[in-house]
Amino acid sequence: MPHGKGLSRKQKAVLNDLFEQGLDEPDALARHKVRAATYNAWFDDQRFAAEFQRRMQAAYRRGELIMARYVNMAAANLVHLTNSKNQETA
Repeated sequence: MPHGKGLSRKQKAVLNDLFEQGLDEPDALARHKVRAATYNAWFDDQRFAAEFQRRMQAAYRRGELIMARYVNMAAANLVHLTNSKNQETA
């Protein structure tokens, strides 16, 4: 399904604020004057639920990619810190 197909402008705007602008749910809903009950009812709409899930999976993939890029460096830094002369750091 092409992303966002069949969603209302308001649904798309809320999703964009959540996944692209980094707003949390209460802020995104307030910005677009959407009641929590309405937002929750949107999940009964298969198109909205599928688009939300698609964006969640994409966000997880981006996070996993970041972790994969830096895991070796983070592990090396942690090992280095255990050898610190400062006991609190070690």
